[in-house]
Amino acid sequence: MEKNLTCLKEYPAVKFEELSVFKSPWCSSYKEEQFFTETIKELGLELRRYPRLVGIATMMSMVIQPESSPFSKSKNLQRFFKELASLMYRYLVAVNENASEASKDCERIISLIMKLPRCSDIFLNKRLN
Repeated sequence: MEKNLTCLKEYPAVKFEELSVFKSPWCSSYKEEQFFTETIKELGLELRRYPRLVGIATMMSMVIQPESSPFSKSKNLQRFFKELASLMYRYLVAVNENASEASKDCERIISLIMKLPRCSDIFLNKRLN
């Protein structure tokens, strides 16, 4: 699959803040705009360091349910999230020489993923028209 995507490496990365929808001010609150921007940038930097975690991070973000969701208390989803977190940790330990550093990276990435529902709410409900 990688050989089929090699041509994409020639294209420059798209920075979300360069998209017209994210030209400041785009949010009803500067604080919310900063939260969104910092979270997305930090997560992007972490996933750039570990591109093989993109799939796991994507699945984790889809498993997170808002408190209002009838699935928020699902033991199966909670167990799946923990299994994905464990898989992420095992990968990070395998590629890092320092297990302590791998643990910190894993915690940081998971904490950023846990902020994505708020980012989603900001983008969907607090944008200026």
